[in-house]
Amino acid sequence: MYLLALLLLVASSFYLLNLYEKFSNDQVAKGEINQAWEGVKNDAKNKNPFFPGRIKKALKSYKSDMEVITTKTADIVDENRRL
Repeated sequence: MYLLALLLLVASSFYLLNLYEKFSNDQVAKGEINQAWEGVKNDAKNKNPFFPGRIKKALKSYKSDMEVITTKTADIVDENRRL
């Protein structure tokens, strides 16, 4: 049983190594990967989550949302007290 598992491990490793060699020698695949990578880098260039203005904007948005929620909650509590 162990011999069969070892044989399967060696065969799959050989297959994956062979597949990787074929892929790494393919110029079309390399060009497509480089093109996709450049596209991702360009898309992510202006989306830095730690950009100085974004954190302040997110905090202001969070505070205003919390004020709206507390106002609605207070209104609901007042309505329930009236009943």
